[in-house]
Amino acid sequence: MRVYRLCHADHQKLDGEGARLYGGRWNKRGLTVIYTSMTLSLCVLEQLVHLDSDLIPTQTVAMTIDIPDHLSQEHLSEMPSQGCMTFGNQWIQEKRSLSLVVPSAVIPVEKKRLNQSASQRL
Repeated sequence: MRVYRLCHADHQKLDGEGARLYGGRWNKRGLTVIYTSMTLSLCVLEQLVHLDSDLIPTQTVAMTIDIPDHLSQEHLSEMPSQGCMTFGNQWIQEKRSLSLVVPSAVIPVEKKRLNQSASQRL
């Protein structure tokens, strides 16, 4: 499966460090996860909803990541009732699968993918 990630040119390492330092919708600070989307256009939309149009980063790069289909993944068809962060934290801590496919908060019929970093899986 091919997924996409937008990030600053200086932050292309797939180590989950940004999510570990700052947290996200699906993880609290201290837990590593890599946020990706199933389409490049969804990556753009997910970032634009958090930015002032005058502050769009100029050194953003698009990453294409191929994840072998045989690796473990879990799918959610809707947002979890206990909340995204609670569900995501539990998923990360239990190391249930390499990736979690979730609905986008911006366009729920579109899918995002959370990927546990290699260091988190060890």
